[in-house]
Amino acid sequence: MSGAVTVYVPCDVVKVMVRMGYGQSLSPIEELTLRAVHAGLVEPDQLAQRLGLGARLVHDLVYDLWRQGHLAVNSDTTPRTLAVSPKVARCLDTGRPEELRGAETVLEGRELMIDKLTLRVLPTEGRLKPARSRLAVPIESRDISLSDLPKKDVLKALQDSLQRDERSRPVVVDRTRGPVVGHRPRRPLSYRLPPPDLRVAAGRRWIELKVAPHWDEESQQLIVTVIDDRLPAEYRQPASERLTQLIADDPGGPLAVELRDRAQGALVDPPSPAAALERLARRIDGTADIPAGQRLNWHRELGDDARQLEGLLQARVDQEIPARVVTGEEQAELLPRLIESARTQLVIVSPWIRYAALKRHLDVLTEQARRGVRIVFVWGPKADTEYHEAFDDQTRNALEELARTVPGGQVRQIVVPRTSSRTHAKLLVVDDHTALVTSRNLLSSTGSLPELGVLLEAGKGGSPVITDLLRWVRAAIPSYEQSRRLYVRPAQFAEADTARPEPSPGTPGPADTPPDSPPSAADIEQPRDTGDDAGIESTSRGLWARAWNDYVTLSRAFLEGRTLPAVRTVTDAAHRGLLRTALTKAARRVVIASDGLSADAVDTGVLSMLRSCLDRGVEVTLVYGDGARLTGRARASWEIANGHLESLRMEFPGTLRVIRRSNHAKVLVWDDDAIVGSFNYLSFEGRYGRQRLASELSVRLTGGSVADEVAAAVGAAPLLRPEEDRPASVPSALAGAAFNTAQRLLKEYEDDAASAPVLTRESLAQAHDPWQVLEVIGAEPAAPSALVRLVAARCLTDHAGVLDARPELGVRWHRWLIDDLWQSGEFVEAAVLRRTLADPGLRPRPRLAVLAAARRTPDFEQVLEEFAMDDPSAEEIVVGVLASVGAVILQGSPLAADVLDLLAPQIEKGVWKELAEHTAEYWAASGNQPITQNLLRAALHSSKLDQERTDAWATLERLVEHARSTTFDNSISVRTHRALFDSSSGEFAVLARHVRERSPEGLRTWLADLPTRNLAQMIQNTGAKVAPGRPPMHGSHLKRYLKRLDPILAQADTVLRLCSEEAGTKATLPGDALGLSRWLVTSWMAFIAHIDEMTGPEGRLAREFLDDLEDLARWGADQ
Repeated sequence: MSGAVTVYVPCDVVKVMVRMGYGQSLSPIEELTLRAVHAGLVEPDQLAQRLGLGARLVHDLVYDLWRQGHLAVNSDTTPRTLAVSPKVARCLDTGRPEELRGAETVLEGRELMIDKLTLRVLPTEGRLKPARSRLAVPIESRDISLSDLPKKDVLKALQDSLQRDERSRPVVVDRTRGPVVGHRPRRPLSYRLPPPDLRVAAGRRWIELKVAPHWDEESQQLIVTVIDDRLPAEYRQPASERLTQLIADDPGGPLAVELRDRAQGALVDPPSPAAALERLARRIDGTADIPAGQRLNWHRELGDDARQLEGLLQARVDQEIPARVVTGEEQAELLPRLIESARTQLVIVSPWIRYAALKRHLDVLTEQARRGVRIVFVWGPKADTEYHEAFDDQTRNALEELARTVPGGQVRQIVVPRTSSRTHAKLLVVDDHTALVTSRNLLSSTGSLPELGVLLEAGKGGSPVITDLLRWVRAAIPSYEQSRRLYVRPAQFAEADTARPEPSPGTPGPADTPPDSPPSAADIEQPRDTGDDAGIESTSRGLWARAWNDYVTLSRAFLEGRTLPAVRTVTDAAHRGLLRTALTKAARRVVIASDGLSADAVDTGVLSMLRSCLDRGVEVTLVYGDGARLTGRARASWEIANGHLESLRMEFPGTLRVIRRSNHAKVLVWDDDAIVGSFNYLSFEGRYGRQRLASELSVRLTGGSVADEVAAAVGAAPLLRPEEDRPASVPSALAGAAFNTAQRLLKEYEDDAASAPVLTRESLAQAHDPWQVLEVIGAEPAAPSALVRLVAARCLTDHAGVLDARPELGVRWHRWLIDDLWQSGEFVEAAVLRRTLADPGLRPRPRLAVLAAARRTPDFEQVLEEFAMDDPSAEEIVVGVLASVGAVILQGSPLAADVLDLLAPQIEKGVWKELAEHTAEYWAASGNQPITQNLLRAALHSSKLDQERTDAWATLERLVEHARSTTFDNSISVRTHRALFDSSSGEFAVLARHVRERSPEGLRTWLADLPTRNLAQMIQNTGAKVAPGRPPMHGSHLKRYLKRLDPILAQADTVLRLCSEEAGTKATLPGDALGLSRWLVTSWMAFIAHIDEMTGPEGRLAREFLDDLEDLARWGADQ
């Protein structure tokens, strides 16, 4: 049963002395003795002489018959004589001696056990210890003895114990006499208990008991219901109450904890893949905002959720099986074909077997029996119905004749339980590959009522669903010996080499399904929690968040792409729980089809849930019989329930639809779930656990299309499905590997930027799709441009051959690389790449790219002239004017003056035309004298050397401060760092004072006084001083620390070198330079504004040429 848990109940073993009689009738010697007495041999000596027996044996025999009441002693005669009782005389005279009980007895010690939960007396059996100690029922302190229990219960237990022994006793065949001679069964007559002081338990046994734990939200209590069919019905309610009370008395005990973990709540539906997916998606939405220090824990929690999702998705895949909805008419045609297709085993579960229906299939069943197919019949809706009582002569004869047709007399191939299986299920299973779960009584239906079933066809792959159905059949067969004949496990069918047919036409097969392995998040790299570069940390966090988002997208696409329904078995009380789930959780529709209608089933609780469902706007369709054939109490119950439903229909005319017609289909549909089987939702209460009800069996199918088919088959209106927003594209299943490679590239770049080119080449060579790595890292806005440039260049160089199917990707990154180099001012590299891309519409044009590359080279003037002659665009003319102005003013180039004269007329009036005019005026007035950069710096009282010194000191100060701000999570590293930077005598604390004072002498002295220039050795020495006997800073801490300290020494050497050089002499600017400089100052902001309006690459180069004039403008601003 669904939700069952096996607990272990302790039983005390006790010993008793039992007097037992043999057989239910007289033994041959007893019957012979009574007949002899009745014929006139009334003296014991006469009996001994005539029977040829010893006197002692005859006396014992007479004594036993007297004690049993079969003989009477006449003491009035001498010697005393014997006489039979009137009952014995009557039975012997009428030829009915079998009515007389035997008189032979024996005294024997036997063991019984007392169930401490229910106080039942049982034959000794069960485990010596529980299979799981945490599931042992804690009732050790409950003392009880046989003297406290009714005598009839003890005698019944003794009788059961004797019968068990008889069943296990081997049968002895005496071939000299022909018939089988077995042991006479014994029966208990009386028992004797030991004295009270000696009544101690002889041992302990543990018996299994199936229970169903449920968590009651209203009472906030764990309710335990006994659902074990092996426990008599009258014991189940007190046992359930006792277990519930035991849990309440010790809520922290092992059994309470175990049952609470397995307890079902009010809704028995397990977590669905869709719900787990949405939960994970909600958690991932906040990943970008997780602060450093918490990301690792967050990553682990996401990993736990992802593993749960993967498990649910894999379970969804494992439950998939091709399914086809079949109506009653189709089933009538399908049933013979299914029977004929069996090769090893055929299982038919039908509550009733009627000869008229069985006859239609006898021929094909007989043929299958002749072929050696094992045929299993499971029957009987009521409990403890005997085989000969349930079937008429024709049906019994047909089944027995079927068994006799098995070759070689192997009648065991036809399995027909001798007692009913107490089931209302309707099922047919062919081997282990096909099953029909239906509402049709397969071997009794006349086909007059509408039916509905589901055909499950596993094809060549097999299915756990079919195995679950076979397990259910095995459990339903009342005889253990017969149930063991049933093949259940796939290995059993494999041994029989069962041929598996292909699925029926129109049924989706395994080939139509997407890949069976769900996406995995196991390889998603965790983000970097700390780092020196904020951009790298931001990029790592972005890659991490995107990797998780892509995993969710892949998982959603995997789930939505499943074409086969997921199928699970539903049994017994789970039907009622799922009805509650449907009415409380449905969002779009509910369809219920039932054979009948009953006020007991459609009670106030169901009506309340129906009303709540309708209030939510859910479309509800109810299909049930019109009740025309009902009479008496059943009709009255139908009228009450129908009246309630009619009232609801009038209250909700738009959303509640009631269909009253002849119907035998049993269906429950809500949203994309459908249940098809044997359970009558509107006429059967289905409250198991407290009473013995017939078992029910259905299958639950999850899938939009199959739910639509089931709903349509019972007459429900089609469901209008809204258009779902789907992503424009689904990331590749290899995206996770690309994100991981990108994370490793980031780490390698941060740890060792100098080796990044080599490491990038190696990483991309090992990547499954290098271009995907480039895509994911290039999409991060904070990604280091140098790293993205390396990856793009390597992909274009080494992996262009894999772009045959997507050439646009290579072109896009080719353009990106040109633009990145251009915006970074690396014009030579950009020009080289631009020449390799034959795209006339791409900007910058090749001629402009060459102009940018030739800047500050000897060939610049010639390239400038060629550029001006190549029909430049309006924005390119502005670039040409600025390039010409700089060459004229700063270099005194006559050729540039000619180019300016060529381009100036092509410029409209404005600031650029004014610039050309003022430059021409200066050129003429100064006599072609340039204003060089060295002259400008001298005029600004700042030589190149002074500027370099200032910059060098500033850089050294920044490096010292950057190293001082280093943090560690290791106490030894922290103490070492403080000794170097915070102590007044620390080497770098002294350096910081000299840098603040801009003291070259202090810096020179500091370098000279350093104990060693090997900073790693210095750190280890300092660590040994501050923490003697402790391991010094090492590993990643030392490596990261050295990356900050090594540049300080190098920069200190640079500062001293610059301070040792002598400054040059000053120069005087031409007299006409002042006017031009002051005009530049007043027009500078206009230049900037016009360049900002140039959105293409021309603006970037125009700003570069304008920056060449900045020193001249600065000089004019100071005058």
